[in-house]
Amino acid sequence: MVFADSTTVITHSPIVLPNASTLLRDAFVWAFLELLIWTGILVSSERRLPLLESISYRVEHSLGILTRRRFLAVTAVFAVVLFGRLALLPIAPVPPPKIVDEFSQLLSADTFASGRVTNPTHPMWFYFETLFVNEKPTYHSMYPPGTGLVMAIAQVLTGQPWYGMLFTVAAASAAICWMLQGWLPARWGLWGAAVFVLLAARDQLTENYLGEGIIVLGGALILGAVPRIVRKQTIGASIWLGIGIALLATTRPYEGAFLVSGIGLGALYWARKTGLSATTLFKRVASPVAVILIPVFLMAGYLNWRTTGNALVAPYQLNLAQQHITRPLVWQGSQQPQYDHAAIKSFYEQWELNWSQRTRGFPRGTALLLADKASMTYQWIVWPLAVLVTAGVFQLLRSSTRRFIPLAFGFFLVGLNLEAYPVLPRYVESAWCLVILLAVYGLRSIRVWRRSRRQGLRICIGAMLLIPLALFLFDGMFHYVRARSHSDSETWYLARYQISRALESLPAKQLVIVRYSPSHVPSEEWVYNRADIDSAKVVWARDVEGRDPADLLRYFADRRMWVIEPDGKVPKITSYSADCTDSAVTRLGPFRANCCDSSCKR
Repeated sequence: MVFADSTTVITHSPIVLPNASTLLRDAFVWAFLELLIWTGILVSSERRLPLLESISYRVEHSLGILTRRRFLAVTAVFAVVLFGRLALLPIAPVPPPKIVDEFSQLLSADTFASGRVTNPTHPMWFYFETLFVNEKPTYHSMYPPGTGLVMAIAQVLTGQPWYGMLFTVAAASAAICWMLQGWLPARWGLWGAAVFVLLAARDQLTENYLGEGIIVLGGALILGAVPRIVRKQTIGASIWLGIGIALLATTRPYEGAFLVSGIGLGALYWARKTGLSATTLFKRVASPVAVILIPVFLMAGYLNWRTTGNALVAPYQLNLAQQHITRPLVWQGSQQPQYDHAAIKSFYEQWELNWSQRTRGFPRGTALLLADKASMTYQWIVWPLAVLVTAGVFQLLRSSTRRFIPLAFGFFLVGLNLEAYPVLPRYVESAWCLVILLAVYGLRSIRVWRRSRRQGLRICIGAMLLIPLALFLFDGMFHYVRARSHSDSETWYLARYQISRALESLPAKQLVIVRYSPSHVPSEEWVYNRADIDSAKVVWARDVEGRDPADLLRYFADRRMWVIEPDGKVPKITSYSADCTDSAVTRLGPFRANCCDSSCKR
């Protein structure tokens, strides 16, 4: 047997798909929390509170220099997020990857950092086959290249791809401030950016490798460029527009297409109504955007050709054909791929097929699908701004030139509801910029309500102070509860990370054969590898029931071999040796392992 520290066990979390009652319960809880915040705001506005007004005045006065210097404000937001998270590294170190999507994105980053756009299929690819990774015709991640490229740059410059994710979240926060400055007086930019930063902390945007900061950044650049283009026709704003579109096209192309279409059509109507000619739009907008996008689309076509053999077939489309049971859009049918490994088959049956069966049919299936979209969108990007967003929608719908903002958000939600999969945060985060803008417009409209009695002003002051304060307190409570919940246990991904680091510290190269039990949770996938498998210090492979791994062992004969059985309370780790008669106990991270190698120490 193998034992970890006596107080440490591994938690295994099975795939749990939402149901209608769970969605309604969660939405009710979040709505109740927002109601509590607004109860505090309205109670504080019923009478004049000198202390609250004094705090508001002092905060606004102290930030006055930033609101008057727009570039300084944007830079300050970026610096606070970047250096604030760096300062927390001693107590909150660089996070490990947690879900299968992150491991796939890290493969993309490692590939680009190696100077390649894809990798040759490995001779032993059968043992390395894993979720969201294509093994044939080449070995590569299924995801669009944007996130991988950003992490690859960080990996080359610093040796750690996570810094790319931190940089993009800081840039997204700054872009939210910049976006608001384009639409509203500069003082609103800092408040909107502060709210976004607190929401990003709640959603842990810096704690994963999914590229969520890139998605938010792309949307903010697009929305922030529009008023600058319409009012001043600056080529610089058009370049930012092109960059924003490129970021979404290379990270979330489907949702990005709906966001760009909704905003673009509305902006075109606004521009034509203000008298901008088609010639001006072509020279000052379309041409700079084309200069950005044409190379991006050519690069995407080249990447498709190198990875899939067809410039018009993306890696994601290939993975859909090779691994997925259902398709991403509601009207698309299903298929039954041929799986080589039970764990991969189980993952898609428990996630995709189960969800597809539950959301099929009208009205119950359709109601569950729409409830999932509405509840998750509210929880992740709208809460606690629903009241402000509603006020902003009503205000802007009365404006002939700005009503396209809420309409663009509605158009985005239509596209979201056409997706068949359970909604995840990154599906909706490109529209976060629209939510923040609508919320700030709503706050401004409340400010002038009952102006003679100053009641609207008092509500506005209360909201500007209490909403960030509530978010700050909620963030602290969330992280405290999360830390307490894992005080006597570890997650599977942290165990994998610790074992991998321990194996990399050993002098020889290592081969780890992962043997799953029949009760394995398929989302807890341990088999992921570097881009250059043969040169990697640690190689992870599958133990395939009914197949002799002799060919794998011969290929990696120069490596020390281990077998890991990860599905118990602690991972069972043993040396892979046919003639082991006397094993020693060694440590791999916090875990103990039986080792037959002579170099192992008791």
